[in-house]
Amino acid sequence: SSPPQNVETAAQSGPRKLYVTRGTSPDPGATFSRIAMALSKANPGDTIVLLDDRYEDWLVIGGKMKSQLKDLVIEGGLPNRKTVWAAPATGHVRAILEIQGLENLTVRGISFEASGRADACISVAGTTGDLTLEDLTLRGATAAPLLISSSSTPDHPLVIQNVRAIADQGALAAVMLTSRAKVPVSHVRLIDNRIEGQAAQVGIQLDGPMNGIEIRHNRIYNTSTAVQISGTFDGSDPYLVHFVRNTVHTVADAG
Repeated sequence: SSPPQNVETAAQSGPRKLYVTRGTSPDPGATFSRIAMALSKANPGDTIVLLDDRYEDWLVIGGKMKSQLKDLVIEGGLPNRKTVWAAPATGHVRAILEIQGLENLTVRGISFEASGRADACISVAGTTGDLTLEDLTLRGATAAPLLISSSSTPDHPLVIQNVRAIADQGALAAVMLTSRAKVPVSHVRLIDNRIEGQAAQVGIQLDGPMNGIEIRHNRIYNTSTAVQISGTFDGSDPYLVHFVRNTVHTVADAG
């Protein structure tokens, strides 16, 4: 596959809507043919609207873009269905969308389809704050449709809400939270999601130290295990997970 689209932003003033389409848009002067091009022109508070039925791309956002992409929204713009954001047609990538250390980012209204060509549909790493993933469909990843290895604070958590995560294509789990270098995954809220597999997969995998994880009002079904805890721990490692009012069915082991 081609290299990921790492983009550098150009500062402009005023929150606005930027459109990504190969057709027409409400604002031709703020219209781009690729998502990376729109991101390169985005400023804090902007909304990037995806107007086409389907996109094939993979992006890494974060790093030098961190300050200019604060308060950014990336959303599907189709009225009655989700926009499809697919992995590149050739090769294999780590994730369709890699989010690295961003704050106040919202991604919504999109169906991510890896089709066996990405480890994850969305991966989140680094120190994040007020990051929201909502109204998404994630499927076709070979490791986990949603892979989280980020740290947030209690007042500025990572929120995953109204997401359908499907473990297929031989994925290990539908949602995987994994600590890196003994740094716990912290302050993640999984609320009102639909988490499913194909009988052999884990619903939610918690790998390594966890701190302030809330798993609430989710539906977990057709998996081998609802929640699986793995990794090595010592007495100094934090571990705090709240599992509250979830619905678990068609599961071999509730976890």
